[in-house]
Amino acid sequence: MTSSEPRTRNRPGEGAFLRTDIVDAADALLAEAGSADRLSLRGIARAVGITAPAIYAHFATKDELLAAVVARRFAGLADALRAAAPNASGGSSGSSGASASSGDQSVAAIDTVRARARAYVRFGLEHPAHYGALFGPTADHLGLAYAGSPGEEVFAEVLTPVAAVLAERGSTDSPLDRATDVWVALHGLVTLRSSQRSFVWGELDEQIDRLVDRLLAS
Repeated sequence: MTSSEPRTRNRPGEGAFLRTDIVDAADALLAEAGSADRLSLRGIARAVGITAPAIYAHFATKDELLAAVVARRFAGLADALRAAAPNASGGSSGSSGASASSGDQSVAAIDTVRARARAYVRFGLEHPAHYGALFGPTADHLGLAYAGSPGEEVFAEVLTPVAAVLAERGSTDSPLDRATDVWVALHGLVTLRSSQRSFVWGELDEQIDRLVDRLLAS
């Protein structure tokens, strides 16, 4: 959204549409800017076709607007993880013999973890600026990083299938600890693949499957 034309004044009751337009513009400009620090209310207002002061009718501060963008992206990522179907990316090529021998239920559970791990990594690689806002200092500064926040909902989509895998395998390990291990590995994968593009990386989905299988091995 890059319109610089003056916006037609909303009719009474249409303020919610303008609020959505402002969040849409901030979300799009975040991708262009590369980081939340480079966003300006003036640039967002220009993209919407309003004056910068008009934003304050909907968001008291830039942080409040950023919080709306981050919350929306967290919700979208959580939806993407929930929608990730096992074997959606061509099977679980990195599955171990141990997981395959644990029975159909265990295979289904580990495949869910793999599928959600793939969706998480794809999001990070395809939306680097948004990923940085969600899992960098911005979300923490805004108070949206975890407890009671949209970030907690995202982590739950990793924690739940990890807990199912451990339960099916009779493991007494902490699901929280093991899910955190998976998240740390995936975050590292996103970060390194984004910053070290010249490295001779292997096939992405196979690497994700190997990480998940090794981290959740009995």
